[in-house]
Amino acid sequence: MTAADSSSKYFRILEMYLRLLDGEKITRKGEAERYGVDVRSIQRDIDALRAFLDGQSSGGFTQHVVYDYRERGYILRGNTKDLTREEALALCKILLESRAFTKQEMGSVVDKIIRSAVPRREIAPVQQLVNNEKQYYEELQHHDEALLQKVWAIGDAVSSQWTLSIRYERRDGQIVKRLVKPLSIMFSEFYFYLIAEMADPEEAGLARKDYHFPTVYRLDRIRSFEVKEPFRVDYSHRFQSGEVRKRILYMFGGSLSHILFEYTTMDNVAHVLDRLPTAKIEKEELLEDGHRRYTISAEVYGLAGIRLWIRSQGPQIRVLAPEQLVREMEDELRQTLALYTGRSTHVRKKK
Repeated sequence: MTAADSSSKYFRILEMYLRLLDGEKITRKGEAERYGVDVRSIQRDIDALRAFLDGQSSGGFTQHVVYDYRERGYILRGNTKDLTREEALALCKILLESRAFTKQEMGSVVDKIIRSAVPRREIAPVQQLVNNEKQYYEELQHHDEALLQKVWAIGDAVSSQWTLSIRYERRDGQIVKRLVKPLSIMFSEFYFYLIAEMADPEEAGLARKDYHFPTVYRLDRIRSFEVKEPFRVDYSHRFQSGEVRKRILYMFGGSLSHILFEYTTMDNVAHVLDRLPTAKIEKEELLEDGHRRYTISAEVYGLAGIRLWIRSQGPQIRVLAPEQLVREMEDELRQTLALYTGRSTHVRKKK
């Protein structure tokens, strides 16, 4: 066998494998005609590919070339591409809606998902379904150009349990330096966040009693960071990001609080239970006007996040507990009413 023949054989095998990955069926006769060789050569190619894949079963990788009698050809069974075209399209739509990255990063990520997951013959239709959103994609005003690298580097510190020294820009624009123990990275409402414990609050001039709950840092506001010494976490008391996710709204931290409220609506309260995964319906009443009033309890971290959500629900919701949240909502509503009352008075006088 000459070098050229050998190269041609390897080329055939690789190309057949790529088409099998795309979900195509191959036949000995069809491949023989495609490459201008006899059927026995194609059979040897298929046997070589089958032998190779059969020996790659470690790490959960299981692919086999099998003859499908119904299809009358060879197909690939097992792990093909990790995503279906439907999954790839849905994932791209979610990513574009999240506005998580710069326009350049988002375009690159979306294109890679489509190319790596969608069969080649179906790439163009999927791209058409996302191209308009890609074209008119608006990145956030304060995006971090190196966000992907930062997510990976800080995520590595989380998994390796390395303390981080960070320079962080607060909402008032002031830069502060913090030594933290990184616990988790979360995404919510356009942004990535680092959940971390203060390594030594008193060293930063802060009261330790105010920092018993992990602090939330927006990743794009971390101006720089440096990996420091390792830290240890007691496995039995390790940070459970999934449990925190159920109880934190808009990434506002704080102590665990138990809230109780009434929600009145003509519809069901599925959207409330979706927003508050720990919510439980304690009582349901049918009112004379046909509305239903639900008494709902839930656990949340802090009151700032839940207060924002309550504002968005208007007169449908009435807070019953805790008393602190009741007072805060009463004060906010009085201040809001004063703004509109003052405006109404001014308009009447002008008339």
